[in-house]
Formats: sequence, C-alpha cells, structure tokens
Amino acid sequence: MSFLYPGFLWALSALAIPVIIHLFYFRRYQKVYFSNVRFLSEVREETATRNRLKHRLILLSRLLALAALVLAFAQPYLPGEESGVQQVSRQVSVFVDNSFSMDALGEDRSLFEQAKDRARQIVGGYGPDDRFQLLSGELSGSQQRLLDRDAFLAELDKIELSARSPGLDQVHERQRDALSRAPENAGVAWILSDFQKSIADFEPDTALQINLLPLPGARQQNIGIDSVWFEEPVLVRGQRTSLLVRVKNFGDRDAEKTTLRLFLGTEVKALGQVDIPAGQAITDTLSFGIPESEWVSGHVQINDYPINFDDTWYFSFPVLSEVPVLVLGGAQGNPFLRTLFGSRTLFRLDEQRVDNLDYASLNSYRLVVLDGLNSLSSGLAASLSEYLLEGGSVLVFPGPEADRNSYNQWLSRAGATLGERTLQLREVGSLNTQNPLFRDVFARVPENLALPSAQLSYRLPASAMSRQDNLMRFKDGDAFLGRYPLGKGWIYLCASPLSREASDLPVQGALFAPLLFRMALSGAADRALAHTIGRDEWIDAGSVQESSFSNPDQQLRVRFEEQMEFLPRTERRGNRLRLQVGAQATQAGHYQVLMPDASLGAVFSMNFDRRESRMDFLSNSEVEEHYPAGSVRVMSADAPRLAADLSRISQGRQLWKACLILALAFLGIEILLVRFL
Repeated sequence: MSFLYPGFLWALSALAIPVIIHLFYFRRYQKVYFSNVRFLSEVREETATRNRLKHRLILLSRLLALAALVLAFAQPYLPGEESGVQQVSRQVSVFVDNSFSMDALGEDRSLFEQAKDRARQIVGGYGPDDRFQLLSGELSGSQQRLLDRDAFLAELDKIELSARSPGLDQVHERQRDALSRAPENAGVAWILSDFQKSIADFEPDTALQINLLPLPGARQQNIGIDSVWFEEPVLVRGQRTSLLVRVKNFGDRDAEKTTLRLFLGTEVKALGQVDIPAGQAITDTLSFGIPESEWVSGHVQINDYPINFDDTWYFSFPVLSEVPVLVLGGAQGNPFLRTLFGSRTLFRLDEQRVDNLDYASLNSYRLVVLDGLNSLSSGLAASLSEYLLEGGSVLVFPGPEADRNSYNQWLSRAGATLGERTLQLREVGSLNTQNPLFRDVFARVPENLALPSAQLSYRLPASAMSRQDNLMRFKDGDAFLGRYPLGKGWIYLCASPLSREASDLPVQGALFAPLLFRMALSGAADRALAHTIGRDEWIDAGSVQESSFSNPDQQLRVRFEEQMEFLPRTERRGNRLRLQVGAQATQAGHYQVLMPDASLGAVFSMNFDRRESRMDFLSNSEVEEHYPAGSVRVMSADAPRLAADLSRISQGRQLWKACLILALAFLGIEILLVRFL
C-alpha cells in the first residue's frame, strides 16, 4: 500500500491526545455520598471493572476513528498495474475500428460512435504528460505519430467509417512499431473493435500491455454479392454473353425473392430473382448483349437493409474487335494455320520470322505459336518465359530436326521435356474431354470420332516434378498433346510437327480447329473484372504506345467520376502497363486511366472488401478465451465500469473512501458504547 499524500501521516501523532485525556480522566476522584455502605464493597468492585472496560473500548474506538481520518487525508491506495511507471511519460496507442461493421447499432447508437466516446474516455484517464497514437482502419503513415491529448482528440473527431478492414495482426504490428521506443512497461495498447471473427486473430506482444475493449452489437441479417464472372474468356462486341453472379446469404434466415439488377451505365440490361437459404450461396446467370464500345462498365445490384456496402458489385472489361495470334516459323509460313485463323474475322493472324521479331510485342497477342522451329535462341526463350509468367499461352509444334537441348532448357521451367524422336507410326487413343479446354466443344463425344496419328513424333515423358496435363494420349500411354503451367500462363506442347508428313492432326477438322480456337480464346493474361479496395493489387492498364509518353512532363492519371484525380504507381513491361492505386482509391465504382496525352487508356472497377459481410463476432467471454492471459486484458465497454477500471489501472485502487467510512463507523461505535454500555 502507498500514499498519495504521505505528509499527512504526521497527523497520527495526534493519537496521543485522546490517550492523555483518558489517563487524566482515570486519575480524577469523586466523592459519592451514600446512606448505607453495608453492601458497597462488592458493588464498587464490579462497577470499577465494568467502567475500565468501557473506557478502554471508547479510547480504542476514538483512536481508530482518528487514525482512519488521518489516513483518509493521506489517500492510501494499492498500486495499479501501470502505476509503477508514473514517474515517466507513458505512450498509449489506441486503435478505433472504423470498418463498415461498426455502423451496426448498439444500445442507443452505432458502435462506431460508442468507440469514439470510449477513446475520449481512455485518453482522459491518463496524465497530461502522456503521449498518444491514434490508429484507424486506414493505417496511414501519418498515424504513426505520437500526439498530445488535445491533438489526439482533434484527430479522433475526423475519423469516419472506411472501406478498409485490416486484420488485428496488422493493427498490432503498427502499435508495436509505434511503442517500440517507449521506456520499459510504459507502452500501452488499446484495441476498440466489434471483434469480427474474420479479422480477430493476432499474436500479442508480451512486451506490451494490451487492453481489448469489445463493443458488442446485435447480430444482423445480411445478403451480399460475393463475386461475378464470365464463362467466356474473350468478350467480342456485338455478341451476347452471360454474366454469372454469386449471391450469398450471411444470415441465419432464408431470403426469398431477392432481385438482381444488371446495369450497363445507367440502363438496366437484365433482371433475375433468387431464393437463398440461410448461410448458403446461389449462382444466377444474367444475359446481355455486348455493346459497340471499347470499354464496358457495369454493376450488379441487390437491395438489402440495413447492411448495404456489399449490395453492389462493379465490373469493367475491354471489348475485343479481334483476337491477335502470332505464328513464329519459317519464311513460307504454315498453310494450315493461315487457313484456320486467316479466314475468320474474329482472329488477326501475324506471321513473323524469329530473326525479325520484336520481343516487346509478345504481350499484345492472345496466343503465340512456335511452328517448326528446330532451335530456340536464349533471347527468344527468355522473352517467351516472361510472356508466360504474365499469363500468355504458347503452342509448340517442334521442328522435324529439333535441337532438344535448346528446347529443354526452356521447357524445364515448366517441368516439360522434349524426348527422343521416333519415326514409328503411333496412333492417338484417348482424348481428355474433361479438360476445361474442351468445354462446350462437343455436345457429346461421337463414338466414331477420328483421332490423329503421327509418323514422326517426340516422346513427352512426365517426370515426378512435372505438372503435365495430358489433352491427348497415344495408345502406348505417352502424351501426344500436353499442357504445362508456367506462371500465369500455359505451354501447349505437341509431340509432332504441324505438317501432313508428320501427323494428320491438321486435317482432323472436327478436332484441330476447335482445339486451336479454344487455345487462342483462353490464352493471354485475362484481365480481372474488378479489384478490391485496400489490397495492393497490380491493375492491368493494357497496351501502351511510346507516343503516349512523348512528353516527359506529363504523367498518367486516374480519375474517379469527376470527383477526384490522383497519380498512381506505374510499371511498364514491354508495351504493357500496370498500376497500383494503394490507399488513394477509397470509393467503390469505376476509375478511368488517363494517358499522358489525355486519351483513355483503360477502365478498372473497385469494390469494397467482402470480408466483413459475415456478421460473426466474438462475445466478451469468447474474447477472453481467444487471447492468452497475461499481457492481454479484456475491458468492459460500460462507461462507469471503464472509468473505474481506468482509475484502478493507472492510479491503483483508491482507499481513502474506505478510510472515511471506517472513521464514521468507529465514531458510531463510540456513541453506542457511551449510550448503552
């Protein structure tokens, strides 16, 4: 026990006063006149003993009352858990959860407003010399500063609900960094949150005292759009397409007749209605015609109250007028490929010799075909690898006299191998119709489907490390056409050259044409329909021309609905451009990429993070069980209890009220002794 004003303890010397008074009182003699003293001796002896006991009890009660009164003025207290560091300035980090889930109603207002009030109460419980850090979901660099109390309160008033919902592990890491220079035991971290289960995990730093303040809200029903996607890999203007929409019911009650609306711009293009069982997701299909424009921006919407941040999903995509295919081969070209791709208006066929190739142009093609090359140069191999890592597709028909070493140095990155050449007749015996490449190619596989045979072929052995996906197999079990992943792209490796002398694959019209069409349509880096706010994702801005960057003083800009404009982080790879928006994109919707020459380079869409759609929270008891005891302390969100806890933690348990009550109690005992004993 310690004393706030130990100087008052000198007043305990006043306890001698009642002792002196009592001693003098016992020494006084009084004459008592009595008519008959025959029985006085026995009565006098009994009365004297009773009086001595009474006076001693009165003396004791007066001494205790006076001592308790002196102690009350000295203000004794039991040291608190943080009172040992009161001689130094404490550093206090306070995280206020401002994610969308905090907009839920508590007892009388939103959890977010309650959290701000509790944050004000917390800083008010510390000393005027203590320093404070304010953190919110943005975790911006400016929030790493330590502020005085007034500056903290001013910044607290500026915080608003945000789309960002960092995990508590990220929050705790920021707090640990900010308090790393605090004196020993002088760093204190506070986390004020609804403790949604999707963000609640973190490993507490035992060097910090961490105070958790759960703000429980009522569980609410919620329906949200989880994702959207197209089945078709290439979207061509003028054609009809189907958009798949996944809607999820995050509540514990069934949702009936939920209406889906598909907007392109401001026009409703499709409607749908779904019934969603509790806790499950339903996928619906919305069909529409692709407009005649270079970029299409749209959104899918449902109506759900009161949680509506996940009711809209924005998406955008480029519309192709043609699918570019590059063939690298000999000077004469390949008549089969020229006939296949050149006769379709959907495809644009470019045929080039390897020695005339501009490697930087590879990224502009959906499919690159290596036709009959007997060797690969190191420069071509490196450029193809980079193209594949970014999501490209390469179809390889090796030359009849292929240099296997040059091929295998490149193929080994994908776990593929070009084996020995054989001139024996080999027939294809099976077709992997379950592979996504053959999806919708056959309504049903004909029983008499003609499969190719090869007079010249290479063995394509599958190693233990290979991720070979066989599309067609010879009857002896070897692969005739294999698919190998590399980065985001695919290598399609055929065992035979593309010539009538090597195999009859190019004359198998029912198989050859749809196979190569699917490769071209599913190849190259498919652009994401949408991105998530708060995630540092690279956004593909498409191909760019050098003329767009002719003026070095001009920079690429991003514009959002005429409301704001900012400069993103950019990176060029060949003739393709990608960018990062970081924390600058804060609103869901469509963003325009403006090139330095003011032309429209791309459109991308941002959506709020769906991590908070599931309204599952840790209760107070679950929070206590979830985190290890010791450095973590769970506090009550009730304002009076929080005030008492703050006083107990920072100043210790105050005992002056107890001393005052004891003083009054001893005075009451004295009165009772005088009156009744």
